[in-house]
Amino acid sequence: MAIIDQKGRLFGLINLLDLIVILAVVGAGGLLGYKTFMAPEAQTVGGQTVQVQFLVGPVRQATVDELKVGAIVYDGKSDAQLGKIVAVETRPARVLGSNGEFTAQNWYDHFFTVEGTGTQSDASTTLGGVVMLVGSQPVKTAGVRVDAVVWDRNPAQPEKK
Repeated sequence: MAIIDQKGRLFGLINLLDLIVILAVVGAGGLLGYKTFMAPEAQTVGGQTVQVQFLVGPVRQATVDELKVGAIVYDGKSDAQLGKIVAVETRPARVLGSNGEFTAQNWYDHFFTVEGTGTQSDASTTLGGVVMLVGSQPVKTAGVRVDAVVWDRNPAQPEKK
């Protein structure tokens, strides 16, 4: 007995094309069932106050004006609300040119600290349900969208005198 007979049936029982279609349907159903019932639960936003410091720059004055204390900040990918800007620091941008490093006219490095609800551990920080990894993070406010850099997680607050 041949594995595939002259009519294209596997072991003389089922057509090879029909078997492929049945396996595809069963596989798709299994994948759907796995994603529905076995997928990990969505991360919940923790109840503690978390601060994350961002750096954006070099930028012009209009961007600095939008990223001010009190502005609500959202994640640039998911539109999740991250929190509110509670501190800012603006410095003249230092740019590396062909003749060395110089201060750029009308360009700024802008640091802003966002405070919101999230979780903090040694391994990770979340803000508004979004994991904050050191590096590039698109953020936006009502008036501007920038690719900021997560500069520090829970930055030290200046001492009050």
